[in-house]
Amino acid sequence: MFEKELAMLEHSKGFETEDMFDEFEHALELILAYKDPECIPLILQYLSDDGDYPEMMYQIIHSVESFPLEDDLRGVFKVLSQIYEKAPDFTKTLIYRVLNEKNAQKKFREMIELDEKKAQVIKPILISIAKDSENHKSICGEILLQIDKK
Repeated sequence: MFEKELAMLEHSKGFETEDMFDEFEHALELILAYKDPECIPLILQYLSDDGDYPEMMYQIIHSVESFPLEDDLRGVFKVLSQIYEKAPDFTKTLIYRVLNEKNAQKKFREMIELDEKKAQVIKPILISIAKDSENHKSICGEILLQIDKK
């Protein structure tokens, strides 16, 4: 459905010129215009901790968050382990944002309660967040206990 737009993302992902930034942004806008949650895991593949373009990574995160909450979380879980491997910092940013918002946190907890695979994928990320952030230590601990009780 959005092959042309994904090719544009792929072409411009190096952000070597201003035109490449513009092309990447434009491709994201075109993809989002489809309003198809199947694009979420595809665009998340472009998250990267390497490089000097965090504003583009936040644009990806904001794009994902523009979808309904359940679609957003479902798309994140589809590629969580892959994106955590190559972009652990931005992956944790995604999860921080979920943990900081009550409705998102509730839905997140429901999803990991219902799916053991999701629970095991998120576990090392929550452990890392708990170590990194005093503000999130308690909630991560609660969710980790929830996972371990399964």
